[in-house]
Amino acid sequence: MEDRRSIKELCIVCRDAMTDLQVDNDQGMRISVCRQCLDASRENFIWICSHCRSVYIRPKSLVFRRLEDPGLMQAYLECQDADVIQGVDICIACDPQGVHQAVAASERANECGGHC
Repeated sequence: MEDRRSIKELCIVCRDAMTDLQVDNDQGMRISVCRQCLDASRENFIWICSHCRSVYIRPKSLVFRRLEDPGLMQAYLECQDADVIQGVDICIACDPQGVHQAVAASERANECGGHC
């Protein structure tokens, strides 16, 4: 069996640095991330598409200002000081129509209180 800790891979976030630091994200993806990008996740939310591996980085302060869902706001506030790199199933780059449909379905559910 190969020891994965000794293998250096390209950082999935910056795609610039080689690193042997690997983490599991919430989608079960094992990703290589350099120390600088991991440190950057304290001030930024980092989302990685599990389908196309596109990376989206947004300042936590910006995300907090735009959130309207109180449950999501509470969840994000609880991890405010944590290193957070999240996986998403699809993104706007690989499935624009799917993202728009998911948002529309979520908005319909919110409008009818989940009784639609």
